Amino acid sequence: MFLHKEVPLYQDIRQGTFVPADELETIREEYHLIERIAPEKAGANILYDGFHDFIHVRVRGHPPGDKEKMLAKLNGIIQEYEGKEPVYSFVQGECPDLEYCDDGKAVWDMDRKTS
Repeated sequence: MFLHKEVPLYQDIRQGTFVPADELETIREEYHLIERIAPEKAGANILYDGFHDFIHVRVRGHPPGDKEKMLAKLNGIIQEYEGKEPVYSFVQGECPDLEYCDDGKAVWDMDRKTS
C-alpha cells in the first residue's frame, strides 16, 4: 500500500490510530498468495507481476510453472529483512496525479517496451 501525505489515512498513521503493514509483512502475504495460486485449476494462463519499490524487489512469472522460482525469490527477501527495522511505503514529494509521476509515463505502462 502506498500512502501519500494528502490521504486521510496518512494522518491516522501519524496519530497512531492506524498501523499499516510494513514491506516485510506485505512480502509474506505475497508469498502465501503465490503459494496458493492455482490458475491451472481454472484453465487460466496468468502472468503474475508483483513489485515493491521501497525494498527494490520484483517477482514475475507464470504460475504454476514459475511458482517455485517465485517463492524462492520471496523467501530470500523474507530472510534478508527479518529482524531489521520495518520499511513502510510512503510516497515522497509532490505527485498530484499518481498515475503520471515519472517523466509523464503512466505507472501501469512503465515496464512496457515501446517501439
